[in-house]
Amino acid sequence: MRLSQLLYFEAAGRLESVTKAAEELHVSQPSISMSIKELESELGVALFQRVNKRLYLTEEGRYFLSELSQILRQLDRLTKEMKERGSDVQHLRVAVAPIIGMFIFPAVFREFRLKHPEINIVTMDANYADAKKALESGGADFAIVAADIAELPGYQILEMMQTELFFYVSKKSPLAGLTSISYELLSRQPLILMRSGSVQYERFTRIFESMGLTPNVVLYSNQFYTIQKNVLENVGGAFLVKEMCFLREDCVGIPLEKPIPLGIKLLWKSDRRLGRDARILIDYLRKTALHDFFRLV
Repeated sequence: MRLSQLLYFEAAGRLESVTKAAEELHVSQPSISMSIKELESELGVALFQRVNKRLYLTEEGRYFLSELSQILRQLDRLTKEMKERGSDVQHLRVAVAPIIGMFIFPAVFREFRLKHPEINIVTMDANYADAKKALESGGADFAIVAADIAELPGYQILEMMQTELFFYVSKKSPLAGLTSISYELLSRQPLILMRSGSVQYERFTRIFESMGLTPNVVLYSNQFYTIQKNVLENVGGAFLVKEMCFLREDCVGIPLEKPIPLGIKLLWKSDRRLGRDARILIDYLRKTALHDFFRLV
């Protein structure tokens, strides 16, 4: 059984077409057809059947494809890991939620580099959805997210800090003196939300829909300076973790009547083999008090 046979079968099974598999892999159709026949002969089972000139997986073929796909993903991750181990520069790739990444983690990672100058960390901005995609594809080793999740199948989770969302407004806002705010009142205010794919967007969209409310969203942005400028100009209010709401004297944070808890969490794939550098980073973040790193930039 050759690796090429497995790759040809995987592509043909996934695409349900020898023609499309040949185009994707840049090989001839006869090469794929012959490899599949040899594979079927070696395994002693039919993996495909043809009906009206269309290719369909048999029950055995579906099972083999499901198991093989997992093996090939593991092989791809292992190949990337070994290439990184063999390179001159070792690095850990960390996807970080944009705004908390701006306020907390530059200082956190600066302290880490002082203690471990031999470990190179490369960070990238990513909302929750994009961070998970990066972990799944192997484009990131870790993700730092602000989310209210205790368990996530296929992932390990380290909670580094517990917080909640406040409504962030300018002191010029007539709401600035409130000690709390309801969702009914929020729905009538001009709102600034992060873009689709963020935990914040998904959470507030569900809340307003469940209450039959239509929010007055005037801006969607993941860029803190854009959000900050519009809040300062009293264009609208935004939702930020409470620690960020008190970094400026000209803005305030208003607690929500029904609090939305969030944890700042480190995620990584359960099936990822952790090297020495990764274990050092996890241990460092486990012992780090993130509250001490909130600051203006």
